[in-house]
Amino acid sequence: GLLEKCGGNLSHLISDAATMQLIRWTDGGFGMAAHNYDGDMLTDQIAQVHRSPGFITSNLVGVSDDGSLIKEFEASHGTVTDLWLDHLDGKETSFNPLGLVEAMIGAMQHAAHLDATANPNDSMKQEVNEKVKKFT
Repeated sequence: GLLEKCGGNLSHLISDAATMQLIRWTDGGFGMAAHNYDGDMLTDQIAQVHRSPGFITSNLVGVSDDGSLIKEFEASHGTVTDLWLDHLDGKETSFNPLGLVEAMIGAMQHAAHLDATANPNDSMKQEVNEKVKKFT
């Protein structure tokens, strides 16, 4: 898992130090937890440094009161609500299509996992879950 790839260490970094570390860690194998604004800023900076077309998503993870895992996936660079409201106001909006594809795959994988977990004896739901896992 993630902890093995990072040597079992979790580091607390301020934003500018995190940016420099993310630039240096080019072989992947790391995760990042950040407040919303910090995460947006860091992913934008890293995308610019590596000349990425925006293949970055924001993935919010939490636990509900009943203990089930909650995941929310969003293409970075603005929320869907913000973009929709700007569109309704007649403003030009920008879109992150590759980030949206990545966010949709994450959402589909999580939905298939929840469905398969809730229906362990349904072979069709198990099959869909296995197929969706192969998207990435």
